[in-house]
Amino acid sequence: MTFTRTFRRFVLPTAWLLIGATIAVSLAVLAFGGGATGAEGTESPTAVSLSPTITVERATLENSLEIDGTIVIDPAVPVKASVDGTLTHVHVPNGAKVSKGDPLFEVRTVVEPEVAAEDEDDEPAPPVVRFVAVTAPATGRLAAFTGKVGDEVTGDAAMARIKRSTFTARGTVPVVDRYRLMDAPDEARVTIDGGPEPFTCTDLQIADEGVESAGGAEAPVEEGEEPESSSAAEVVCDVPEDVTVFDGLELSMSIDAGSAQDALVVPVTAVRGLLKRGTVWVVDDSGKQTERRVRLGVNDGKSVEILKGLEEGAQILQYVPGSPTDGDVGGESEAGY
Repeated sequence: MTFTRTFRRFVLPTAWLLIGATIAVSLAVLAFGGGATGAEGTESPTAVSLSPTITVERATLENSLEIDGTIVIDPAVPVKASVDGTLTHVHVPNGAKVSKGDPLFEVRTVVEPEVAAEDEDDEPAPPVVRFVAVTAPATGRLAAFTGKVGDEVTGDAAMARIKRSTFTARGTVPVVDRYRLMDAPDEARVTIDGGPEPFTCTDLQIADEGVESAGGAEAPVEEGEEPESSSAAEVVCDVPEDVTVFDGLELSMSIDAGSAQDALVVPVTAVRGLLKRGTVWVVDDSGKQTERRVRLGVNDGKSVEILKGLEEGAQILQYVPGSPTDGDVGGESEAGY
């Protein structure tokens, strides 16, 4: 057997097998252990957060909510006779200006007395005649009143309307910001570009059960359709009568819902639950996280005041575990209060 034949039959196949085995081992090392570094036997740390941590610091919070809105004239108020009877007297003509409580007209009504079962054989009592004065339910101008003395009226029918000349400032806030207005004041500051000096509107109210239309009535719903839920809550306050405004003017409204001076504050992203009580995750020097209950104060939408449960300088997770911006975290729970 010549050298060439021996090389081809034994040496060359053996070399290829060795090369293939070397490549397979190298790939396995790269896939399963090539990135490992450090001394053998060292345990991997547990409960170390991939989420960044922040330091609890002191700051001043101003919970001032700025919203856009519109000036809306107050809707007309219907005037009802309240009883069935006969119109006997008219005190003011149609179009007259009236104040709330002023007499508008008078209705004569007859009330039949009730007869008890034991009195059925007695002489029936005569009907009782009463004269009912109908007064203005609001201040404004009497409108759409066409009643004449002698007309028969019914108690549930609108006899006229009081057209008001008062206005409200209306704006909307996202429903989630409703939590920031839990302790809202009863007034707001209104600014109208090109209008009067900024003024304070009073009797601030938040419509939690649906936003009314500009006319004061709910938007109509077609038969068979479900009413649409609103993603915003309406804020309404009264414009002072000495301030000149017009229906439809655009405005900006500033609501001061509280402040905190030199308070312990953390980002709202670090707290689970932002109404009075919440939970944060404290991180110690070894990287272990401890769940802790805290009491909360003023919330400006970005940061929230910590009233109890944390101390200045503590390290906490910047994001609530499991939030879209958080990494994999682990930890232990600590009793709250």
